[in-house]
Amino acid sequence: MLMRYKYTAKSAKGFVHHSEDIDPANIEAIAAETYSLTDDLISHFDKAFPNTATRKVLHALQTSREAAYATSAH
Repeated sequence: MLMRYKYTAKSAKGFVHHSEDIDPANIEAIAAETYSLTDDLISHFDKAFPNTATRKVLHALQTSREAAYATSAH
């Protein structure tokens, strides 16, 4: 199990500490969804701007997506 820690500071409640257990399967699901959304975004750019400098943008998105997915696998 993984533990998520979140700290908030608001004028009404002051400094508050939250923690929750996170199942690695949930993180994998988030990574897979992010991967899918990035695919959709890349497809959109490719269709919307076929003859512009989007190749650089698409390459950057794909590289970031692959790096995020590889990191989540560890």
